[in-house]
Amino acid sequence: PPTSDPAGRQALLGVVRRSRHREVPLRELRQRRAPPGARLGVGYLLHDLLGAQLLRRYPTPDPRLTPD
Repeated sequence: PPTSDPAGRQALLGVVRRSRHREVPLRELRQRRAPPGARLGVGYLLHDLLGAQLLRRYPTPDPRLTPD
């Protein structure tokens, strides 16, 4: 079974942290390709980061994610 992917986690968190207001639309992240070095897909990584409470989702018409 798949386990945590630290390289993928850090890469995806870095994308959110480097964004202008430290928030990124969820749709935009889902459309991204998996970061280099990531063994798992973006969908799994997002689910993993939300479950680990490393990202926070805000209910808006276009849901946004911010690092916790």
